[in-house]
Amino acid sequence: VLKEPGRKAETKSYVYCMRGGPPEKSVILYDYNEKSHQQFVSDWFEGFRGYLHVDADNFFEQIGQVVSLVNCNAHARRKFEPIVKATKGKGIAKEAMHFFKKLYGIEREAKNNQLSPEQRATLREQKSKPLLDEFKQWLEEIYPTTLPQSPLGKALHYCIKWWPGLTRFLEDGRLE
Repeated sequence: VLKEPGRKAETKSYVYCMRGGPPEKSVILYDYNEKSHQQFVSDWFEGFRGYLHVDADNFFEQIGQVVSLVNCNAHARRKFEPIVKATKGKGIAKEAMHFFKKLYGIEREAKNNQLSPEQRATLREQKSKPLLDEFKQWLEEIYPTTLPQSPLGKALHYCIKWWPGLTRFLEDGRLE
């Protein structure tokens, strides 16, 4: 928003896209906010109990104490993409991408087979959970060997820091 009264054009604002409600009455809502994002999010979801799909922005941390945040694995995967593109041959980032590729393959299998949420939860328990357990162990072994402020170190740290939210989709077959 370039010409808002009392604000510089380069001041950050957000448009939130929220989707929710029962499956038969789902709604998509857009709301603009130019002020305190943490307060905005807190006010919007006051009294709400359940799951929220969010990115790992820090202003969601406060509400993560009363709702279950489901973080986006696509955001985690994207941290490794530029590293993979910039390197030749094998490497740690490419190994991380293999975990994501397998995980996405499992989700594709659920979608292609039009699994119900219950069936999807069972598939995830059988296939995704062991894969994620292996990925977490790998992350914990690899991270101490990297420079924390390097792009690779930051990508690995992101996964470790947000791990509970990145794996929360295992709890409920309705979650993405």
